[in-house]
Amino acid sequence: MDCINEWRKIVSPLFLEFYVMGVGVLLATTVVAFFATNAQTAGIDPPRIPRMLFAAGALLAVWFAGMTILVQVVDMGASVVPGGPPRLGLVFIGGGLLLFWLGLTSTLHRLVIDKMGQSYFMGIQTFRVAGGIFVIGMFYGQIPALFAIPAGLGDIAAGLMGWRAMKAVNRGDADARRKVVQANWVGLSDFAIALATGLMTADTVFQVVAHDSPNIVGQYPLILIPTFLVPVFLSAHFFSIRLLRQTNSKSSEPSHA
Repeated sequence: MDCINEWRKIVSPLFLEFYVMGVGVLLATTVVAFFATNAQTAGIDPPRIPRMLFAAGALLAVWFAGMTILVQVVDMGASVVPGGPPRLGLVFIGGGLLLFWLGLTSTLHRLVIDKMGQSYFMGIQTFRVAGGIFVIGMFYGQIPALFAIPAGLGDIAAGLMGWRAMKAVNRGDADARRKVVQANWVGLSDFAIALATGLMTADTVFQVVAHDSPNIVGQYPLILIPTFLVPVFLSAHFFSIRLLRQTNSKSSEPSHA
């Protein structure tokens, strides 16, 4: 039994690092591939497409590399100012808003985003099933159930809801829009719950439980999930909601015979 426990100590951190980085690379590659798929239909000149794709890929790569370094040299659980929210919470929410803003600031990227349908934004959410790792961590005694159950199961539900909405949109189902709205509600609610329970159980200024064994989601490498993966997912929700509002506006416009 001692040998097994020692083996877990050696393998577990290495496995988690490869797991998080693997999901991160796969997600970033998928996002760039989605841009490439929609670039030509957006009417962008072919010579400009490689530069646009490079910019999108470079942004995600720099974000990933920057967060990998930052979370290891800065106390993400501490507040930026006394009494304020921890850095982890600011990156969690602010990162999604920043990626959303950057996507709309670039004219080329905004043209592509405007051509992307809900199936692409919902397709990005399917990667959320990777959050099931939290439930596995709970059985290893490394992640408190208060966080693992709602966050892990919530991520799985959000991923499945995203898959269901994506399939409905691709098939042109009559209730596709409703499923997209539901997927956004489930996904955003999951993030709200995960953020609250994560700050309560990890080593942050808001920690109120699990002081003896803080939630390892606040430690490297799992902290890359809220600091890199979540902002990408969150920005996809914002783009999806933006598209829903645009279609609402178009449908409410009076038709002229």
